[in-house]
Formats: sequence, structure tokens, C-alpha cells
Amino acid sequence: MSQSFFNALFMGAKEPEGARKVVKFVSYYGFITVALGIALLFIPFEPLQVAIGKHFGSKWVFLGAAAVSYVCFFFMLKEKIWAPTVLLILEVLDFIVGFQETGDFFDSFSALPLLLYGSALHSIHYLKKFEKESKEIATPEVE
Repeated sequence: MSQSFFNALFMGAKEPEGARKVVKFVSYYGFITVALGIALLFIPFEPLQVAIGKHFGSKWVFLGAAAVSYVCFFFMLKEKIWAPTVLLILEVLDFIVGFQETGDFFDSFSALPLLLYGSALHSIHYLKKFEKESKEIATPEVE
């Protein structure tokens, strides 16, 4: 019986198929949201560009963060455990900086990436553990 995507996302992966669904979803979600965010930076609407320049200054910081995120999303698809770990750390740092600047706790838009990256981290950890256990079962010890 196959584990549903939402069950694997919110309750934790119990099967490799469910874990892979979570990893793919989080990776594709990341690719799309980062692309949309970067596209918003370059919309040729003058009031928006003035506001971006006034509040953020240089766009290179965002482009650098997008490049790091894209590398992490790519390696998340390759099931490397460091990729969601880096994204989770970056999201926590973003939360801390946002809290220091505004004094507000995170909202639902900040909580969603934390949930998704944490779930992807758990799923990749499960997949690595499952692969290790299946290799141990497949190769019995020789006495």
C-alpha cells in the first residue's frame, strides 16, 4: 500500500515512495518560488523598482541567495542530506533577521518553507536509512 503524499509530508515518510514524493515536491516548489521571486525583482514597473531600491539596495544579494538555493534544490533532488539542511539553516537565519528588524514572529509564509525543508530533510534521512538497511539485508555476512 502506497503512502499518500500529505501523510508523508506532515506525518513523516514510512515508505521510500512517499519520501521521494516529498523530496520532489519540495524541490520543484523551491525552483518555482525562487524563480517567481527573482522575476518580481525585475518587473519593469517604476514604483516597484523605486521601492525595491529604497528598501533593499542591491539586487545582487537576492541573485546570490537564489543561486545558492538553486544549487541546494538540485542536490536535494539527488537526495543529498546537506542540501535541505543548508536551506533549513538559511530559513532559520532569515527568520531571526526578520524578527530583529520587525519584532514580529514569522507568519504562514515563513512557516511553510520551514515545514517543507524540515520534511524534506526527514525524508532524505529516511531514504538513506532505508538504503543502508536494504544493503545490509541484501548482503549477508560471510562467516
